[in-house]
Amino acid sequence: MERKKGEMRMKNYSDEQFFDCPFRGVTSVLNAIFGNKFEGSGIPEHILKMAGERGTAVHKYIEEWLGWYDRPFKKVDADEPHLGLEYAVYETNWKEWLDERIAWDIRPMFTEQKVINKKLRIKGIIDCVALVNGKVCMIDWKTSSNLDEWSTNCQLQLYYMMLAKGNKEEREIAKKIDELRCLSLTKTGYRWFKFEIDKKIGTSILELWNKHFREIAEAEKLKTKTTPKRTLIL
Repeated sequence: MERKKGEMRMKNYSDEQFFDCPFRGVTSVLNAIFGNKFEGSGIPEHILKMAGERGTAVHKYIEEWLGWYDRPFKKVDADEPHLGLEYAVYETNWKEWLDERIAWDIRPMFTEQKVINKKLRIKGIIDCVALVNGKVCMIDWKTSSNLDEWSTNCQLQLYYMMLAKGNKEEREIAKKIDELRCLSLTKTGYRWFKFEIDKKIGTSILELWNKHFREIAEAEKLKTKTTPKRTLIL
């Protein structure tokens, strides 16, 4: 997303820089501590693949839509992004959320923002930071029908800590964030979650990771020497 003069900025990492970075991602850190709910779940591989494809498509649509929507109450035009028929219900529920919960008042500041924190030695991709109804919100988009609220809360708290303990620009952005939010879009509707910023949660997770689980996870990685599994976007 292009930055206008005077707007807050964060360092932009290329895909190559981000994915070649050896630091563990936020999802990997949480999976190491709390376990990966998809491993041993009995869910068929093709179902997980479909869920990942759905999550990727919806995330891409929202990013493109926010890039197109540059002012409140913008009229529909030929350039408006749309989801295909397969995922059309998610577009419908997205617009119901826009209309019913926030009155179309959203101004994106960052979307799909890659963050690498060298001090914490972790990385992650923040779905969105936006001004919503006058409040700066860090938002995670979810499409899973069985959203894990605790895991989502922990994920957002870690993203927040990455900014709060990041470089000067990232710390300034963290200071401006008012709310941690998650929009869950499913076939049946939407849910708009709010999580209070709680530095104790983020700090506790980082302590668990650094003092106990990092060494175990790295040893397991060396032991298996397998190709890293893809991360599902749900």
